[in-house]
Amino acid sequence: MLLDGTAVSVTGSVYTVANITADHMINVTFKRKDTGGGNSNPPTSGGNSSIPSSGSTVNGNTDAHILVVKTEDLTSPASNGVVTIAAKDKEKIVLPANAAELLGNHQLVIQTGPFTLEVPAELLKQLTDKLSAEDKRNSTIELIMTLLSESDANNLLAIRQSSTHAKIKISGNVIHFSLSIVGKDGKVTSLNSFDKPMTIRFKADPSLNPKLTGIYYLADNGTLEYVRGTFINGEWVADIHHFSKYAVLEFKKLFTDVKSTHWAADAIEQLAAKQFIEGTSAAMFEPERSITRAEFTAMLVKALNLASVGESKFTDVSKGAWYEGAVSMAVKAGIIKGISTTSFNPDARIKREEMVTMMMRAYVILKDVKLNGKTASSFTDESAVAAWALESIRAAAALQLINGREANKFVPNGITSRAEAAALLNRVLQ
Repeated sequence: MLLDGTAVSVTGSVYTVANITADHMINVTFKRKDTGGGNSNPPTSGGNSSIPSSGSTVNGNTDAHILVVKTEDLTSPASNGVVTIAAKDKEKIVLPANAAELLGNHQLVIQTGPFTLEVPAELLKQLTDKLSAEDKRNSTIELIMTLLSESDANNLLAIRQSSTHAKIKISGNVIHFSLSIVGKDGKVTSLNSFDKPMTIRFKADPSLNPKLTGIYYLADNGTLEYVRGTFINGEWVADIHHFSKYAVLEFKKLFTDVKSTHWAADAIEQLAAKQFIEGTSAAMFEPERSITRAEFTAMLVKALNLASVGESKFTDVSKGAWYEGAVSMAVKAGIIKGISTTSFNPDARIKREEMVTMMMRAYVILKDVKLNGKTASSFTDESAVAAWALESIRAAAALQLINGREANKFVPNGITSRAEAAALLNRVLQ
C-alpha cells in the first residue's frame, strides 16, 4: 500500500511514493485495473501523440507498470490541441523535466486502463519552477496513480462507516495520486498547492443511487471529505484541490429519528450524503426542532462551497464561535445582512421569510440568474411579508421552490424546522 507524504523513486520494482496537494485541473475516469506482464519496448508517438502501454526501462530496470514519456511524444498534439499518452495498466508516468515547455499551450492527457488524467502544462511548470536550471538537468517528473487493494480500501471504509453512522458503498477503486520532480541524486521536490483546481472524473456505477453518490477524499485520519460531483455524460466530475486518495462513494446516513416515511426523509438523506447538513449527534437529526439563523447560514455556506472570508461588523458574532467563519463567508457573498448593521442574532430561531430571502440570495449565486419577483404570488397573506423579503418570496413561489404552510398562506413569521430547511435547500440544489 502506498502512503501519503512520500516521494517516488524506482529501483527495480520497489516504489517510494510522494504526496502532493494541488490546485490545477486533472480529469480522471476510473475502471478496475488489470495486472499484466512487462516488456522493454520504448514508447512511441502517433498522430495524436499516443504512447503505447508497454513496459519501460528506468535506470536500467524494466517494470511493466512504469511508462517513460520521451521528448518527441510531447510535441505532436492532435488536431484538437491535445497530447495523448496511452498508459494502460501503468502506475507511474515519468516525464522529462521540460515537459511544460514541450507542451506549450497544449493539454496533456494520460489515458490508462482505470482512468484518464488531463494535466495542464501550467501545473508541470509550477512544479519545475521550484528548481534552479541546474537542478532541472537530468531531473524527471513522476506521476504516481496507485489503486488501493480491495482489502485496504475496505479497511479504510470500515473506519468511516463506524465514525459516520452511515452505510458506504464504493464504486470501482480507491485511487492514490501523487506528483513530484526527482533529481538525478534522488532528491524529491513536491508542490504543496496548485494555482487552480484539478478536475477528477469517474465512470458512473449504475448500481449506486445517484442522489446519494459523489466523489470523496479519504483522509488518513479517518475522515471523509465530500468534494462534490456532477453527473456529466456518464461520469462523475468534481474539482479537487490536492492529491491523495479519492473514490466514488454512495453515502447513506442513518438517522434513527428520520424514518423512511418522514415527508422530508429523502431531502435529509441527500443533503447528509453531501455533508451539507449534520445531525445534532452522530445518530440524531431532530427534524422537527427549530433551526437557528446561524445553523441555516452554515448550511448555505456548505452547499455553495463558499471559501472567501469577508469582514463582519456583527458584534454578536463572537470570535471563535462555531459559526463565525460561515457568517463571515455569507456576508462576503451577500447572502446575509443581519437584523441591523451591527447585529446578526445568530441563535434566534429563523423565520420563514428570513429563510426564503437568504435562500434566494444563494439561488442567484448558484444559478447565476436574476430574480423575477414582480408578479404577485397566490399567498393571501402577502401583506404580512416584510418589504425586504417580498421579492424573494414571490420569486421562490414562481419557481415552485416553496409551499404555503396553510391553505394559500405563506405564514412569513412562522418558525422554520430543520426538516423544512433541508427540503427547501434540496429543491434549490436540484
